[in-house]
Amino acid sequence: MNKKGFIKNLLSVSSLAVALSTGLSVNLASADETTDTSNIEFGTEYKGAVYDGLEGDINTSYTITVPSSGKVSFSILVNLDDGNSHDLEYTLTDTNGVKCYSGSAQDTEKAEFACDLLAGTYKINFSEGWANGLGDYTQYSLTTNFQAYEETFSETTTANDNIKENANVITEKTDIKGMFALGDTIDMYRFKVTKAGKYSIKFVAGINGMTLNIENTFGEYKYSDTINGNDKHTYVLGKGTYYLTVKSNNTGFYNFKTSVSNLSTSTIKKTSVKKAIPTGKNITVKWTRKSDVNGYFLQVATDAKFKHVVKYYVNDFRLSSLNIYNKKNSKVYIRICTYTKVGDKTVYSDWSKSKKVKLK
Repeated sequence: MNKKGFIKNLLSVSSLAVALSTGLSVNLASADETTDTSNIEFGTEYKGAVYDGLEGDINTSYTITVPSSGKVSFSILVNLDDGNSHDLEYTLTDTNGVKCYSGSAQDTEKAEFACDLLAGTYKINFSEGWANGLGDYTQYSLTTNFQAYEETFSETTTANDNIKENANVITEKTDIKGMFALGDTIDMYRFKVTKAGKYSIKFVAGINGMTLNIENTFGEYKYSDTINGNDKHTYVLGKGTYYLTVKSNNTGFYNFKTSVSNLSTSTIKKTSVKKAIPTGKNITVKWTRKSDVNGYFLQVATDAKFKHVVKYYVNDFRLSSLNIYNKKNSKVYIRICTYTKVGDKTVYSDWSKSKKVKLK
């Protein structure tokens, strides 16, 4: 019997032993094919060998069924120490054959790694790394373990929430558990606001660099933020339906909870009058520009209590100055606030401190 035949018999005996101990069916492959052991059990050790020869290669692969989103840990030991160099290569692929992870281990080295995976079927393939056709073979052992993340809305490799049509519906004050896995970078949620108010999202994330976007059903982006660790973000939203999109290029878990409260003037960002410069009968008013508002509202009065006022609206938040014509008063008072439109309602911030201006 040549060495190739010996290795095939070795694989057959090894595979048969695994089958008898676990009740699994095993198909021994021919040259340049793969011995496939289906549906391995978590926590069970599997032993095998791979071969590289002139007549063809013998590789091995194992099918892994992940029952729900979670972390799968792998422990691989190259256990052949015959004085020669050996290189065991391994590759993890998903249902569609897309590579999720790959690596190698040499001689008696132990390789340990973990992958965050969606529910579904995966394969891990083993091959001889040197691939020099000299009849090298490498024995190894494989053990896997699984830890569920208990996502509120479990995803699979074939059904996920990456698009609006599959967005999961969330409600106020409900704890939501989510996870990003290999190949999974987007989670989408849908929620309703029944009354204009402050919409708060409190995150507890095991991932840094997450981002969120909130948009309405018309595709208008309302807010965008970065989430790092434990963060709380509050937004002013009008009545309607919205999508919350969470993204990350890293894998791991996150939790969040939402709440809604009534609007108040303190919700809207304030501004202040920086300068009020009189020039003849004109006054140039300058203020601090604010984002996340719709515009500014100014009042000009002849008395400090603003009983008699002239009103000015600036409907562009990007502007930061206004020329006011004053034809007869020698002294005026000026104050400013910001405003935000929420649905059919306009909400104003608190007033700034008033600025007294004397005209020449």
